Amino acid sequence: HARRLSKAEELCRGTAARAVATLNSSDVLWECVVNCTPCGMGGAHVDEMPLPWHELEPALHPKAVFYDLVYEPPLTPLLARAQAQGFHIANGLSMLLRQAEAQAAIWGYLPLRSRLEAPPGPRRKLVWLIGYRASGKSTLAPRLAQRLNCPSFDLDALLEARAGRPIAQVFGQGEHAFRVLEDMELSLLAARQREGVVATGGGAVLNHRLVETMRESGTVVYLDAPDDLLVARLEQDAAARPSLTGRPVAEEVQEVMAWRRTLYERAAHVVIPVSAASTLEALSSEIMARLPK
Repeated sequence: HARRLSKAEELCRGTAARAVATLNSSDVLWECVVNCTPCGMGGAHVDEMPLPWHELEPALHPKAVFYDLVYEPPLTPLLARAQAQGFHIANGLSMLLRQAEAQAAIWGYLPLRSRLEAPPGPRRKLVWLIGYRASGKSTLAPRLAQRLNCPSFDLDALLEARAGRPIAQVFGQGEHAFRVLEDMELSLLAARQREGVVATGGGAVLNHRLVETMRESGTVVYLDAPDDLLVARLEQDAAARPSLTGRPVAEEVQEVMAWRRTLYERAAHVVIPVSAASTLEALSSEIMARLPK
């Protein structure tokens, strides 16, 4: 990706590649996408993408590979979106290591064909709150973060900010579109943040890769509220929390929790029972007592 067509044409000279001015002017599907821009790099460009995804997607081969020269943070918005859509991704850290190996060999610091390994990343101490809708994740996250002296994040709020519209409207486009954005936001947060308390969406545990991401980057805490409490809270807040299936709330909760509760329990490092009498102070104290020291 070059800013000027003339520069792209110069880069293609002497190769089988050819420059195109727009995505629409390409008559083939792209099998490899390489980002050589600062988009996604930490700092002012961290939330940028080199091209809007809705323009890029129609030009992609179904098995396209994405390579981003940026390696800090390790996941850029471009790679996060591609990963959420099922494409294979890689960042620029491997290229940096291979360059370092060659330079070290030239200057005699390392024998030829030596291999350098990436140093272990910083230990991440995120606390991921999982559970069904209305289990109290978004309410508890700020208080727990305050007591832990770390930032709090609401995954739904981050998703809304990137989409530029409410969750209900995003979900109205279909659950797949919603899950792609959820995947992207959770993955970016895990890659960028070393600590914090995160209120996740109720369906984050449906994605096995996201469960692994949460478990590897911190502690997963399941707020286990009984079905009748969930129903009461959802019915009380029906305008802001409409039914996902169009069925009565009680039927929906019972049906979904019958199989999803197992997913929550398997994903969690810590299970915290929630009742109508539970207070933020009591819940946060119990969680803090059970976090790794």
